[in-house]
Amino acid sequence: GGRGGVDGGNEGEVLDGSGGTMANHEFGTAGVAAPTGLVREQYEMLPYPPRQPDHDRSAFTIAVSFDLPTLSARLFGGRLLQRHSAGSGRPLRIMVAGCGTGDMLITILRSLHVWRDSLPRVEVVALDLSSASLEVSRARVENHLVNGVGNSVELRFVRGSLLDIESFGLGQFDLIECAGVLHHLPDPTAGMAALRAVLKDDGAMVLMVYATHGRRGIYLTQLMSRLLANATQVPLMSAESLSTVRQLLDHGLHKYHPTPLGFGSEAHDSDAV
Repeated sequence: GGRGGVDGGNEGEVLDGSGGTMANHEFGTAGVAAPTGLVREQYEMLPYPPRQPDHDRSAFTIAVSFDLPTLSARLFGGRLLQRHSAGSGRPLRIMVAGCGTGDMLITILRSLHVWRDSLPRVEVVALDLSSASLEVSRARVENHLVNGVGNSVELRFVRGSLLDIESFGLGQFDLIECAGVLHHLPDPTAGMAALRAVLKDDGAMVLMVYATHGRRGIYLTQLMSRLLANATQVPLMSAESLSTVRQLLDHGLHKYHPTPLGFGSEAHDSDAV
């Protein structure tokens, strides 16, 4: 995450083939608190979820749906598309807070493409703490959306902490999507307050935090990883440590041992740390 102004002039814009825009914005990280800095370090090393931008176009799947009419009915009294129609003069502004490697971002952009005739102006901000994750996300957008983000969509990638988002000058949003992020913060309530500060009074948020019982196997694996790192004096955030944990999970534990349970096809090295 970041504090202060734009860092190092790393700001650029690329026009896609359809006339929509994509831009990068990076905010300084000198004042990052220790826990947030550790989270950023993890996701710089292991962008999450792991995706292969050059190979996953045809295999792209996502379990979470993002259907604008459904969200409109549930969160906006069925009036979302109408209030951002051509005659309203009001752009629809969406932020993906903690976009990671882009699963939800791509889902949102695809839904916007379907409803492009009803939404003439859309602004989307993809925020994440990790530069590595944002690079994967940008590459996937370019690979998946072969027709571009659309003439009506302005897409911005922003690196920084959601705790500081009000200081970034991004304005306020009609819809904020934040999945798998708030529980990583030292004070999740402060994260909620930061998101609320950039939410319009008539806006809505879609939130998800990890479920303790559903991720039991992952949490046990993380505990095992920390114990192994302490015992071997090998840094937890290292290729050697991750390799040891992976070998133990794949070959050393009985398949009914409680640690690997819930750590199946969606298990990744990021979950181990």
